[in-house]
Amino acid sequence: MRTVMWLSLLAGSTVAVGRVGRSCLVRKTALRAKVCAGLQRTPRVLITDGLAQEAIAALQAGGAEVIERSLTSDELSSGALAEYDGVIIRSATRLDAKAISAGAAGNLRLIGRAGVGVDNINMHAASANGLWVLNTPSASTISVVELTLAHLLAASRQLPRSDRGLREGVWLKPPAADARVGSELSGKTLGLLGFGRIAQGVSRVARALGMRICATSPRADADIAAGIG
Repeated sequence: MRTVMWLSLLAGSTVAVGRVGRSCLVRKTALRAKVCAGLQRTPRVLITDGLAQEAIAALQAGGAEVIERSLTSDELSSGALAEYDGVIIRSATRLDAKAISAGAAGNLRLIGRAGVGVDNINMHAASANGLWVLNTPSASTISVVELTLAHLLAASRQLPRSDRGLREGVWLKPPAADARVGSELSGKTLGLLGFGRIAQGVSRVARALGMRICATSPRADADIAAGIG
């Protein structure tokens, strides 16, 4: 859906103007004018840090010209983004105020973050220049949930220490002097600070393993928490 929104805006389609995820927009009229300008030509999208082939294919299928190219900070500051209608970045590319202003002086109207955080994008500069900033807050949720579960299991079963011992020829099980006994997650209490998408996902998996969940968040949704149990 993020790719569709990107493509719709880049192609100059009629799109409801407002907030999308953590997008930031000022001067609605200015944005509409810039988007409409793209109707007369093929929109160009720069991808600087790589992107899934499915996403690239979707952009191309919608009529966008997709360019994959890494840029140095000097190139960004000197206005390399000005020739593109949109840029999609990950964490490697940092867009500071100078890079954004230089790009906005040309064709740049959209910045896409293929990930959750936007700390590598100067949001104030994007807002001041009337640019959309879109991220993909749910893109890595499942991966992070599974990684968290992996760490929980590894810690409770002391897998890293057992692995190192076995590689050194030591079987760290009783009656070995340095034996380490793992424990079950079932029946344990898992404490969570914050209860966003990732914490909710971890909670569901942990509950399935028989864990008790305690979470705190200033923006916790009681209905969601009740649904997880």
